[in-house]
Amino acid sequence: MNYANLSALVVDDIPCMRSIVRRFLRQHGFGHVYEAVDGHDAERTLNTSVIDLIVCDWHMPNETGFELLCAVRANPRWVHTPFLMISGETCKENIVEVLHAGADGYIVKPFSGVFLEQRIDEIFEKRNSRGKPVAYSA
Repeated sequence: MNYANLSALVVDDIPCMRSIVRRFLRQHGFGHVYEAVDGHDAERTLNTSVIDLIVCDWHMPNETGFELLCAVRANPRWVHTPFLMISGETCKENIVEVLHAGADGYIVKPFSGVFLEQRIDEIFEKRNSRGKPVAYSA
């Protein structure tokens, strides 16, 4: 898939992790990559920009990735935006909770760029095959 016309939002409170994920996304072809430091910051970006993919850490101050996921799935503008959760959280119950809340995928830290790219490709292929909108378009 060609991601050149798509934008992604990387949400993580750790600048180094945002930079790593941003670099992977740019190398994978995303035309624009936004960054946010927590869920509140991400919601501000979602309100002002068209975002085609959210890649979000779970554990952050102010508004966690799980809280952001719930807000995204509850908002008609963002409900179809693919959401990939990234976390060091390995508890099976927590992962299941995130997937039941509507995340399209889950990656455990640490991860490789190749693995991140594979998960993103799988998310977009699955959504396209189900006829789901890839993201909200204004």
